[in-house]
Amino acid sequence: DADVLRTKDNELLGIATVSSAGEVGLLRFEEGQPKWTTLFRTQMGLGRIAAKPQIGDDPLVLYVTCDDGRILRLERRNDGSFAPEVIYAGPQGPRGVVAGRFHADADVESIAIFGYSKKVQLLTRSNNHWRVETIFEDLDKGHWLTVGELDGRNATDEIILSGYGSRVVMLARPPGYGRP
Repeated sequence: DADVLRTKDNELLGIATVSSAGEVGLLRFEEGQPKWTTLFRTQMGLGRIAAKPQIGDDPLVLYVTCDDGRILRLERRNDGSFAPEVIYAGPQGPRGVVAGRFHADADVESIAIFGYSKKVQLLTRSNNHWRVETIFEDLDKGHWLTVGELDGRNATDEIILSGYGSRVVMLARPPGYGRP
C-alpha cells in the first residue's frame, strides 16, 4: 500500500509505502531518480498505511496494519527516526486503515480499521490511552477503506468501505454533528 505525504503547505514529502515483507519505506524522487529509505522494519507482513492529518507543527505520524492483527503508530522523532507504538492488537487480517477527523473536536487523534473480522472499528486516543469502538459490522470480511469530507452536513470526515460482501457503504455522522 502507499500514501502520498505532504506538508501542511501541500509540498510533497514523498510516498510512504508498506510491504508484505514487513517494511515501511519512503519513496522520493531526486533529480528524476527514485530514492528509497527504510523507515521501519518488522518480522510480520504489513498491509495498509495511512498518515495522520497534519495539525500545526505536529510530527509526522503513520498508522500501519500488521497481518497478525496489530495496528502500529509510527511517530517521527526529531532525529528523523520513527518511534513504533502498538495501539491495538486485534484479530488477524486488518485490510484497511484511514486517519481523519471522526470526532467533533478536530484535535482528537483517531483512525478507523476494517478487515477480516467484518467490523469497522474506530480507535481514538485520549489521555495517551487508545479506546476501541465498533461503529459498523459488514456482512462479510472487510477489505478497503477510504476517507474524505463528502457529506458537508457535519464537521467530520466520512468513511467509505467495501469488502467481500459485494457492497459499498458510506459511514457518516448525523447532520449537524460537531457544528456549533
